[in-house]
Amino acid sequence: VLDDISIMFRQKNKQYRTNNDDLANFTKGALMLGYEPNEIGRFEALKGYVLKHISKVYNGTLDEDKMDESIMDIAVYFIIATVMHRRMEQANESQNRE
Repeated sequence: VLDDISIMFRQKNKQYRTNNDDLANFTKGALMLGYEPNEIGRFEALKGYVLKHISKVYNGTLDEDKMDESIMDIAVYFIIATVMHRRMEQANESQNRE
């Protein structure tokens, strides 16, 4: 299962990044939602992606078509959320050192 999630993470990473921004899809989503294009705004955009899949899982059944994919999508989005959180912590730590 972890190998499958790793593969999906790499696929999503290719889908969501540009040469200048490895979270470009979330950056654009933040702007579209009226947030600043920073980690907080990207996180708000990410929650919209997650909510779609959580809704499918919540309203679906375990044997439903593509349920496995939605469950793995949720795991991948939370890995991306962890990356966002760690980046924000690192930025805050850098600012506190200055």
